[in-house]
Amino acid sequence: MRSYAAIALVAVALCGVAAAAPSIVTMPLTKQLHPAGSRFPGGPAVQQAMSKASLATGSGPVVNPVGGSIWPVSIFWSFIDIGTPAQKFPVAIDSGSFTLNVPTKGCQGCITKAPNNQYDASASSTSQSYPCSFGGCSVGSCSNGQCSYSNTYETCDPTDPSQPCSISGPFYSDVVSWGEAGPVNVTFGGISDQTAGFYQFATVDGVCGMASPSGSQSVFGQLVAQGAVPSNEWALCLHEGSTSNGTISLGGVDQRLLDGEMKYTPDTGFGFYQMNFDGMTVGGQKLSGLGETIIIDSGTNDLLISQEGFDSLKQVMESMCSSTKLAGVCGESKTLFDGACFKMTQEEIAMFPNFTLSVPNIDLHMTPKDYLLLGQPDIPEGEYCLGVGVIGGGMQIIGDTTMQNYVVAFDVANTRIGWGPVNKDTCGSL
Repeated sequence: MRSYAAIALVAVALCGVAAAAPSIVTMPLTKQLHPAGSRFPGGPAVQQAMSKASLATGSGPVVNPVGGSIWPVSIFWSFIDIGTPAQKFPVAIDSGSFTLNVPTKGCQGCITKAPNNQYDASASSTSQSYPCSFGGCSVGSCSNGQCSYSNTYETCDPTDPSQPCSISGPFYSDVVSWGEAGPVNVTFGGISDQTAGFYQFATVDGVCGMASPSGSQSVFGQLVAQGAVPSNEWALCLHEGSTSNGTISLGGVDQRLLDGEMKYTPDTGFGFYQMNFDGMTVGGQKLSGLGETIIIDSGTNDLLISQEGFDSLKQVMESMCSSTKLAGVCGESKTLFDGACFKMTQEEIAMFPNFTLSVPNIDLHMTPKDYLLLGQPDIPEGEYCLGVGVIGGGMQIIGDTTMQNYVVAFDVANTRIGWGPVNKDTCGSL
């Protein structure tokens, strides 16, 4: 999800939390990937296992298996703990925003089904609220006697990437732990009101923004600032393994996740994660009409490009029809580019061209299996849809369909983004 109206949270001076010498903390991600009846069923037993205490030794992994399907959830998520005693919350891992937001007790429009939870400030002995008399609400505004926020997101509806969705509510401060990392003090937004039909919150209602612009109170930023992790770097891999569907590494890159060299390119996003963009080729042909920068957003499930770039992609693929019959492109009155979806054999999918997205020092590769996607909502079973969309506002976004082939390192300390081939034997299996 890309937050374009989020409010920077102010740092609050609270009692320090004693911590042991930090080490890299590695934990599995959870994502709805598997159909009902698969080896990772999404029934009550799995949700019960997910709600139990983290299983780890030292700085080892925290294992949380989950089931479901890539649609309609279309996000990766993990559990965090908030408060004393701890209340457990599933939250989306979102590199495109920077605030922690979780539902509060009595939230209007929030999802209440398992594994979701609602924050009850009265049940936590370490919770702190901010009345309007506190600094005059210099950040946010005064609502119902409390300093409050309102965040708006794009790409919250994967079927309509430019459709905005909003959440709002009061500020709180409390202790937060993420697996073995923490507890640390974090100022966050409680969700008391949420846009009806907030698509990406339909299963997991909450978000942990991983960007760290100046003055923000991101969970990861506070883990770094309060000494709970060893370095200002985190990494993410997205791959179905034997125990989970990905791994997030806090405080550095867990080398076990890599299957080759990590290459770096400058982060030009000034607190958000963005790279200079040298262009995109499709089957060796360079697209026109693309911008000069591209955002990395783990809260977006597919690749989003400009309208001009999308038109160029369509033109390149249609030009292949004279020699290659691409299913859903050639000889159809309504094509993949019009939002139509089609049944395809593996042989037909293999006929589509590869994508290469070039950033300084690195070429990122996508095969047809990465951008021809099954399971889009309201689409007949077995039909493939085009996992490339259009976004306005001068933005272009790399999402999960590109990231799934790599370990992506967000090296905040050195202002760079790393991309390395994912070890498919370890990512999702630690």
